[in-house]
Parts: sequence; structure tokens; C-alpha cells
Amino acid sequence: MNETARRADPAVPPPPEKVPPERVSLRVRPLHIVVKLIVAAVAVYVAAWLLPGVDVAGPGGAFVAALLIAVLNVFIPPVVASLRLPFTLALGFLLAIGGDAA
Repeated sequence: MNETARRADPAVPPPPEKVPPERVSLRVRPLHIVVKLIVAAVAVYVAAWLLPGVDVAGPGGAFVAALLIAVLNVFIPPVVASLRLPFTLALGFLLAIGGDAA
């Protein structure tokens, strides 16, 4: 069926209208990151104040510690999640072999 016949045929719906794309908000919000870093630094500072034997070299040290904890929280969970499956499979295999031998 050619384009002219398609337009004349009432059973064929017209093509959809082009809708302008909606504005997408950023997923990374710098202000939220800064606020979370400040809250984490305050938490580190309070924890150092409460725990005997833990010392933080001022607010700058608390910010460095909070930043280090944030970076570790970005990288460690995916690594642990990716290592969990092989260990689970190996442990299940060993349990099955051990259970079958008993």
C-alpha cells in the first residue's frame, strides 16, 4: 500500500504527533552531595568526640575522613556483591558433595 492510499484509508490511524522532550533533571545534585558530606563530617567529628582513643585533627580531618568513607562506600559494595555469587556456588557445591558423601 503506497503513502497516498494509506492517508485515504480511514482504518489506518494517522502517525503520532511529535512531542517535544521533557526537561530531564540531573541525577547528580551537587548541593545534596555537599550537604551529605557535611553531615558525614559532623558525624565523624561527634564519633571521635564520643569514643575514647579516637582523635580527629580538627574539622578538616573530619572532612577528609568523611570523604574517604564516601569513596570506599562507592567501590566496596559492588565488589562484595560480585564476589558473593562465586562463593555461594562453591559453598553449595562443597555442601552437596559433603552431604552426598555422608
